[in-house]
Amino acid sequence: MNKLIDYLILTTGSIFLIMFLKVFQGQRTSSFLILLSFVLFYIIWAFYHHSKDESLNIKTMIEYIFIGFTFLLLLIVIFIV
Repeated sequence: MNKLIDYLILTTGSIFLIMFLKVFQGQRTSSFLILLSFVLFYIIWAFYHHSKDESLNIKTMIEYIFIGFTFLLLLIVIFIV
């Protein structure tokens, strides 16, 4: 049940990301800050999620950081450029 709540939080954050990107469409600085905020949220969520179930290690966190910033670069290309 706890994992369900964790993933519900992540899904809710993703929905807010899409809503904010739609609201600030065309505003490059705002869109970049929204994307950066989501990536930071994603990394914090990953830290929280893995620390709760005691599977947190440095390899996992580096992986989430890498995925987060790859996601950031991809979304910058899609939404900002």
